[in-house]
Amino acid sequence: MKIALLGLIVASGCGSAADDTHSMHHDHGDSTLPEDFDDSTEKTTASGILVTYSTSPNPPVESEEFSVILSHSGGTIVAVDAAMPTHGGHGMNVTPRLEDDGTGTVVVSPFQFHMPGYWEMVVDLENDAGQEEQVRFDMACCG
Repeated sequence: MKIALLGLIVASGCGSAADDTHSMHHDHGDSTLPEDFDDSTEKTTASGILVTYSTSPNPPVESEEFSVILSHSGGTIVAVDAAMPTHGGHGMNVTPRLEDDGTGTVVVSPFQFHMPGYWEMVVDLENDAGQEEQVRFDMACCG
């Protein structure tokens, strides 16, 4: 019964089993990137905090777990997540954890892009004045 319910939940999120474009190999993604896609790996918050990222491995491999390594010039990173804006905003099938080394580097894992296409990573942080800020990075899976 649990397996049948899981199948129904998965099918409702990405088409149905009768949909010929849906397969177990996750070929149902959308490789089209938005016209304003920005592949920058560094952004600056409104208060001037520089946030950069890299991935390990680079580039990520579809449906395989990877890590995101963030560096920041101030404040505290409090949450990181990713979603597919062009697929109704659904997120990843994993919940990332943050490991802050206390020197401005945070390793976030696991990350997993279970579909190819346009993903957006959101980094929530608290600046040194205690205000919440956010930076967003466009990411593409998996070339």
